[in-house]
Amino acid sequence: MWTTGGVGICTAANTQANPRIDIDGLGGAIFTWQDKRNNSDYDIYAQRVNSSGVVQWAANGVVICNSINTQSNPRIEPDGSNGALIGWIDKRNGLDNNIYLQRINVSGVVQWSANGVSVCAAANNQSALDMKYIGSTGVVLSWKDDRVSANEIYTQLVSLSGTVQLATNGIKISNGLKSINPNTISDGAGGAIIAWQDSTSLGWDISSQKLNSNGVIQWANGGVTVSNAGDDQVNPAQVSDGNGGAIYAWDDHRNGTDYDIYAHHLYFDGTSTVGINELLKQSVRSVCYPNPISSTSAIQLISNSVNKDWEISIYDAFGRLLENQQLQANEKFPINAEKYEVGIYFYFINLKNEQTLSKGSFISVK
Repeated sequence: MWTTGGVGICTAANTQANPRIDIDGLGGAIFTWQDKRNNSDYDIYAQRVNSSGVVQWAANGVVICNSINTQSNPRIEPDGSNGALIGWIDKRNGLDNNIYLQRINVSGVVQWSANGVSVCAAANNQSALDMKYIGSTGVVLSWKDDRVSANEIYTQLVSLSGTVQLATNGIKISNGLKSINPNTISDGAGGAIIAWQDSTSLGWDISSQKLNSNGVIQWANGGVTVSNAGDDQVNPAQVSDGNGGAIYAWDDHRNGTDYDIYAHHLYFDGTSTVGINELLKQSVRSVCYPNPISSTSAIQLISNSVNKDWEISIYDAFGRLLENQQLQANEKFPINAEKYEVGIYFYFINLKNEQTLSKGSFISVK
């Protein structure tokens, strides 16, 4: 679709490496990478292209972090407003690697303190960073942490204004002999699910933990076991099951000869089995009527047996959060049709203090 051989994102002097990419919500993309144009050490830069492959920011990118010493291994997530959240490994203290984060808007202007905010500055090295935007409450970051002798997995929730929400330097979520290789996803209900490799005396297993939208741990202390089959299970990945749980995949050496691929499913409560009664308790139905919307349209719950207050979030087709509102159990959410241009919109509903999720869509035809 673009120039044969691709378009130049950054062609500055010396080495640019380790690129990462995510959507900009407008049909284009935002890139980040580690950059040695200063011929001394690596910094972090970013660039945006539109859907035609034309760069939108300063030639060769804008500075995300050019603090002293090396910044490397960037990660990127959308920020819900056509900009991006960019995290990286940072050795500005000259001693060890820490975790930093920055937000950049759609125009290429950094939004927080120059060179980013500290996510973790604990002793020794933090590495293997992974992160996931979870909506209006911010972004969840997870990493391998060597602040004590054994590798452990820590996590932190950072708001969209750049404020850490959990304990300083993050909270520990693993308890294996050694824990590495975290992988983080949204749980589809405003929280996050993190998987990692846990070392035991018999090899590597796969474990997982869930956080709600406030960063509160939801499953058993140290995480729940996804797989502890014989020999090694490594390199976990997962996706949301759309109902507060996850489906996992990993490399598996249980046959003792070579690696195969295995998968497993954990439900919203961290178990691999769930009864019909529990599923029914998590079932909330909603309706938007009339649809396509008009001046009289509203979204309401038609199944709320626990009679709890609820929260609704509305997104456009680009994933941008348009509205978020708390409502009482029997309250309707009236739709202001004048606010919605022609198109399709998606809504997600959570009950207060529950993992319940209902979702739907509506159409505006103006």
